[in-house]
Amino acid sequence: MSCLESLRTVQTICAGWRAVATQWRRRLHCSATLGLRSAGVDIRTITGSEETTQRAMLVDPTRPKIRRRKPTTPSNRATALIDYSVLYRGRPVKKLTQGLRRSTGGRNNQGRITIWHRGGGHRRLYRIIDFGRRLYAGLPGSVERIEYDPNRSALIALLRYPLPDAEEPKEPTVASDLYGGLADALRASAAPASAVEPRLVYLAQGPRGGDVAHGSSTESSSGPLLAVSTSRSNVALGQNDQKERQRALSSSEVVKTNVRILKRRAASRPKTRLSYIICPQGIRIGELLVSRVDGPVEPKPGNACPLRFLPIGTEVHNIEMRPRSGGKLCRAAGTSAQLLEKDEKRKLALLRLQSREVRYVHLDCMATVGAVSNPEHHNQSYGKAGRRRWLGRRPVTRGVAMNPVDHPHGGGEGKTSGGRPSVTPWGKPTKGYRTVRKPRGAKFIVRRRFER
Repeated sequence: MSCLESLRTVQTICAGWRAVATQWRRRLHCSATLGLRSAGVDIRTITGSEETTQRAMLVDPTRPKIRRRKPTTPSNRATALIDYSVLYRGRPVKKLTQGLRRSTGGRNNQGRITIWHRGGGHRRLYRIIDFGRRLYAGLPGSVERIEYDPNRSALIALLRYPLPDAEEPKEPTVASDLYGGLADALRASAAPASAVEPRLVYLAQGPRGGDVAHGSSTESSSGPLLAVSTSRSNVALGQNDQKERQRALSSSEVVKTNVRILKRRAASRPKTRLSYIICPQGIRIGELLVSRVDGPVEPKPGNACPLRFLPIGTEVHNIEMRPRSGGKLCRAAGTSAQLLEKDEKRKLALLRLQSREVRYVHLDCMATVGAVSNPEHHNQSYGKAGRRRWLGRRPVTRGVAMNPVDHPHGGGEGKTSGGRPSVTPWGKPTKGYRTVRKPRGAKFIVRRRFER
């Protein structure tokens, strides 16, 4: 092989690898674009993205679809899961989370199993949800992002509420504008130059062993020191070393000044608050949602108000059972209820739930307009036992495989069918037999869910 042929071979190989590298670079760029952006971003703001990325961004994040896997393994052949790639990829807001204690495995305080087939599962953080929608009533909240919640089947939405100022602005007049402008100009001219725009003073980084900043040099890239500890246990200042004491005192004064400047800057920023809610179907990123206690709202998905202000036939979810008790009804994925009538004399509203139960609820109970997100949740197929173990579900043992001491269906010679109709380990019938007791609020139930 001549040198020219070998050179052409090398060029061909390099060109092939270059094409592969370009293809993978495009794939990584698309995945990074989907990961960094929240769901619902306007597709026209993404330039240079492929058709698959654009199609993924056009999917409604509140109604994610079922995604089937390639049948490369027996478990993948039967797996069909919700495609959560259109949701926000990142950690939840730390202030709106709290830890969950370890799973009890279905045991009570005596160590006895009270709930079968529970135990294990992945570690989870609990997201604090605003079920009542009364905390920021009257304030418009913009939808920041839509997230997955491991503690429930529904999705959750993060809302940002701008807090109103402490002093409401007075109605402007010509005289107030004129004298106000003159007063501001005189105040700015009379103020010293250092007070107009305070700046942070940077200190040199001290040794690792001590917490006191030694030296007051302003040429440092380590950032402003926000706390200084002068405990004698950490740093022993000599009684005869006056210079070290002066440096420590000057550093502490500079740190105090920096803290005051940072507090002033934080107070000047617009104050907002974050809150999680149950995500309804049909909302978008950036949309404004409102909840009111003393008046009606626009009947669009995500808005909340008492049932007395909603029109007949409205689809609602996250409904309170009693006023100011927080939403209890219709919180699972895809669920909703319909408002049938309002009785002003008795102050009751009639609702029809998805279980076909018809019941009364007080008119002052809060409810959110629309249906709960993630309606395809019940169509999932987990494909393998391990995925159920990740969710905290343990295996189920058949009664016919047990001994007579453990189950009424146990025992017998060879394989048997149990010898009697299906019952629980305590002898109660399992197929069609109602074991529910009469609820405390049975007088509010017009039609039970099992009635024809």
